[in-house]
Amino acid sequence: MNSSLKWLLRVGLSLFLLTYVGYQAYRALYHPVRTQRVTISTVQDSITADAVALHQETLLQNTASGVIDYTRDNGERVSKGGVVANIYPTEQDAQNEQALQAVQDQITRLQNLGDTGSAGVTDVSVLDAALREDFLRLADQTAGSNLDGLSDAGTSLLNYLNRKQLATGAVSDFGGAIATLQKQADALKAKIGGAGQPLTAPVAGYFVQTADGYEGAYNVANIASIKPADVQKLLTEKVTPPSGAAGKVVSDFEWYVAALLTPNEAHRLAENGQVDLRFALSSEDAVPATVLALNPTGNQYAAVFLCSSMTQKLAVIRRQSVHIIIQSYTGLRVDNRYISVIGGKKGVFVQDGDTARFRTIVPVFSGNGYTISTVDPSDTGRLQVYDAIITNRDDLHDGELLQ
Repeated sequence: MNSSLKWLLRVGLSLFLLTYVGYQAYRALYHPVRTQRVTISTVQDSITADAVALHQETLLQNTASGVIDYTRDNGERVSKGGVVANIYPTEQDAQNEQALQAVQDQITRLQNLGDTGSAGVTDVSVLDAALREDFLRLADQTAGSNLDGLSDAGTSLLNYLNRKQLATGAVSDFGGAIATLQKQADALKAKIGGAGQPLTAPVAGYFVQTADGYEGAYNVANIASIKPADVQKLLTEKVTPPSGAAGKVVSDFEWYVAALLTPNEAHRLAENGQVDLRFALSSEDAVPATVLALNPTGNQYAAVFLCSSMTQKLAVIRRQSVHIIIQSYTGLRVDNRYISVIGGKKGVFVQDGDTARFRTIVPVFSGNGYTISTVDPSDTGRLQVYDAIITNRDDLHDGELLQ
């Protein structure tokens, strides 16, 4: 081997060794700092359980034959003897009646617009703002497949469009439109075979269009002493809707939710304590409730919650999973992996420029792998929102220079 080749091999080997040693030194001495930003989060201390809703209910019996056209929505307040539906001889009669009511509502709205004399006094900019708001609300409900209130949103949008036409002078009145609608109403009246037979509420309360078979399944007068076996039966038994029932009336604004709990879950509650209930299959907001009773048998508890609010969605709730929200906590969310205890104080290391700083936390709730800490912007030694928690170093001390 000639001297030139030997020299090249020595140079190549030397470069390889230098590169390898340099790489190992880099790995040993250089630790790039990785961080996680602190954000404010709201979490809930809750229990999830199977539950059944129970009311004081009176069935609405229908002895007439024909098609039922309901005039009241679920959860709507009715008085004793108030009309909740009309019964028509045929399906076509019921459809014609619904169409007639819709046309008459349009006539009334246009007549009211003419009566307000808004053409010369309404601020067009105010109308434009209202139009934009209604349009966005309508678009949001449509995009989210939320049909609740869709009809009302469309009606409100049309009303503002008509008002703008008057305000800008695009039309002087709606006399022509009203006359056309009146002809449609007269034609529909002629098609209806006969007046609907009214169906009235037997008692005052909140009307529900359906009956599911749970009406009277448990006497709510004894709800405070319900046992776990009773709740289990309500949750598992198969029921059949009563024959001939055209709905029911919930005759008390107070209603109950019965749930099965384990001893550990029940011990987290207290009788007369306040909680919020969120039903898994309902889009309704959380419902405030009072813990009415906690009745044990063996390794189960029957928990009873008293509710005092009624809406269209709550009126039809019966058997489903419920989230019992004991408390909500808002604060700084910290991953438990990064929490250290120094000098008897819990905290985390954060990056402050090129220096590591220990910031204390004050836990108010611990969840699955995380802790919620209180927020105090005036305490400079405490963790703050948007601080950068160091996530890849467990050998730090306060004031250490970061490489």
